[in-house]
Order: sequence, then structure tokens, then C-alpha cells
Amino acid sequence: MKKQLSEKQMAELETLDAMPEEDISLTDIPEITDWSGFEVGKFYRPIKKTVSMRIDADVVDWILEVTFVFMNLKIG
Repeated sequence: MKKQLSEKQMAELETLDAMPEEDISLTDIPEITDWSGFEVGKFYRPIKKTVSMRIDADVVDWILEVTFVFMNLKIG
């Protein structure tokens, strides 16, 4: 369950969103420009659950067809 932001937090985010990029100070937290040592998923791992359910065969065929088409889309 996601934690709701307070009104103060929302106001701060809206203020930051309205600021131009060059006005945002990064002096206390330098911008990362070299991502070569970055590790995916080191600190965050979403919870996964195994689920079993009965679905009509035609629905399974449709899901597989849509998934196959989506995975093979060519962009560009």
C-alpha cells in the first residue's frame, strides 16, 4: 500500500515542478553522470506472488496473441 503525501509535501513537489532545471540546486547532492557502477535491483525488490487460476482457453489464446504482438513491435 502506497503512503499518501501530505499537503505540505505535495506543495513542495509542485513548487519544484514549476522551477526551471537550472534553478534547482544540486550542491548538497551532486548529479550522477557516470552510471557504469550502477546495479539494477540492489535495494528494491518488488514482492512477487504465485497465483493459480482457471481461465478459458480462448482467453489464454488471446492473452498470448496480444503479448506476442506487443513484444515484437518495432519502434522506429
